[in-house]
Amino acid sequence: METRRLAKKTWKETSADWMKDPEFRKEYEEVRAEFKDLDKVLELRTRAGISQAEIAARMGTSQSAVARLETKLGRGELPGMSSLKRYAAALGKTVEIRFI
Repeated sequence: METRRLAKKTWKETSADWMKDPEFRKEYEEVRAEFKDLDKVLELRTRAGISQAEIAARMGTSQSAVARLETKLGRGELPGMSSLKRYAAALGKTVEIRFI
């Protein structure tokens, strides 16, 4: 019996292939627009020049917990509100939710 191996693709290559599908691209763009503000949250720390370890110390948690929180944000997933509030406070910010 012959065994076939699948060609390995990077995430970048795979997502580029998916984006060629107009239906997928449309859905992706709609979802991405909903979470654009989460990208701004990630930029706050990097623009302030604060490390994950420093944010973690301010939050009273571990650097790995901050990394997980930022990974969620980067994927467009909203972390728990208490975590988000603590993260914001560690950056000297507050969380504001608006219905417009």
